[in-house]
Amino acid sequence: MSLSLPSAAFFRRLLLLWLSTSIPTAVSSPPWSPSETADSFVLYPPELSELMEREFNQLYKSPVIHIFNTLPEPSSLRLWPLIKALTVRNHQQNFVLWSHPVYYLIPGSNVGCVENSTADSWCQDHCTHGGRYCYDPEAALENNNATLSPQIKGKDVLLEILRRLCFDQFYEASDYEFFDYLERFDRADCWASGSDQSSLASCSMEVLNDLPKANYLLLDYCVGDPESDDMQHELLEGQLQDFQSYNLSLTDLPVLTFGDIVYDGEEYTVDAIFEFYCNFFRTDDSALENFDMVPLACDICEPCADVQTCLWTLECDGVPFNGTEFAVTYPGITSVSKRTIDTDD
Repeated sequence: MSLSLPSAAFFRRLLLLWLSTSIPTAVSSPPWSPSETADSFVLYPPELSELMEREFNQLYKSPVIHIFNTLPEPSSLRLWPLIKALTVRNHQQNFVLWSHPVYYLIPGSNVGCVENSTADSWCQDHCTHGGRYCYDPEAALENNNATLSPQIKGKDVLLEILRRLCFDQFYEASDYEFFDYLERFDRADCWASGSDQSSLASCSMEVLNDLPKANYLLLDYCVGDPESDDMQHELLEGQLQDFQSYNLSLTDLPVLTFGDIVYDGEEYTVDAIFEFYCNFFRTDDSALENFDMVPLACDICEPCADVQTCLWTLECDGVPFNGTEFAVTYPGITSVSKRTIDTDD
């Protein structure tokens, strides 16, 4: 009686299940805020034009926010809704904050798909670019407790990752339009869509066509033809490099970073992340020696009990923002970032 050895697919599944162990404790986070619409966003008033110019000159090179995550996002902890008000406030008008998505994917060489992209059914379903890039829905869903239509394969998720990366490349993930896309995508329940594998792309296309700024044809050109193209894709290669540089794995996600600093707060809330962001500029660190002020949003909204509303409308606990009074009483830009440290001496 002869015994057959386990197949390559068996060992691949064993590896992926091992990678998906040690699931982190989920933390509840709120959904998108219905009040954060384009019409309700309040710009800085003209009285702050001089301060805004100084802010731009001082902070336009400040480090960016990266959101490391899986798709679909964990149902219990969703970071993009939490940073929407912070990012749009500091990017939309004055470009002093940039946010970028980094999505988890698997190098095809790690699971034997570069050599077997056409012969192996798992590689055909879950990999693109000749097996270079793969995504395992089962391991990802087990890790983040999200839901996904069974008709959607790993390669369909990779295409959605590419659409979002292309959106960031052409229109910036820091812009209100990107958050609008994510919110509309969720409302359309695209992850649960469909009876065939093209339904996710169709749902995404319908969402993009509703956005006044986005051009689906341009994004489609950027995505290319991953089914037949076995060449490296610059955007997907960048994702792999970002994960490698931070030494992150599936079980670490989601992760928020600002520059080279990983957010280590106990809470994932708008207030906690905003405090982390503002304190970054108050750290007495040589790496920050070129920043002589904190973002205006920190001075305006930190005193407020409802930080999220202030970031979106500039209204502090029911009191409308007075740009003239703020400009007159603003302490100036010299060593502003150190004033919290100075007062403790």
